[in-house]
Amino acid sequence: GEGEDRLDPISLLYIVAPASAACITPIALIGEAPRISASEFVRDKALMRETIAAVVGGGILAINLNFSEFLLLGKTSALTLNVAGILKVVAVSVLSVLLFHSKVSPLNAAGYFVCVVGVFIYNGRKSFRKEQRQQVAMVDGEAQVFLTSVQDDADDCGGEAAASGR
Repeated sequence: GEGEDRLDPISLLYIVAPASAACITPIALIGEAPRISASEFVRDKALMRETIAAVVGGGILAINLNFSEFLLLGKTSALTLNVAGILKVVAVSVLSVLLFHSKVSPLNAAGYFVCVVGVFIYNGRKSFRKEQRQQVAMVDGEAQVFLTSVQDDADDCGGEAAASGR
């Protein structure tokens, strides 16, 4: 079937990560090597260790983020991944305000509010769809179970396909 040709998230990451590194490393070396070699981060060994630790730590976080996005995409859909991405941006912005006292303009605050309301509407609609997935109705004097399409996110994008099971 169709699912047999799909790669699991770890295999896909295993294939994509080296190709990405191979593409970006030469560009980074050409563009950044002169600045890095002249930087105080290279001359001061303690600062270099801190910097390397910060870069490696950030890399580990980025790998974990990619891995979790692949897993989320495998379990749900691209639409759900985008909604989760919106929540991530809002959460990072709120943490930035709380921890670093970043300034947020009224326009940005309004945008965050619209995003959060949109996420609540999406989740409410998805929950409603889940409840409506199985309905029992009387047809010609006997109970029939009607199942809506399993592709909830496709339905959320405007498709109203429904399949009935007997």
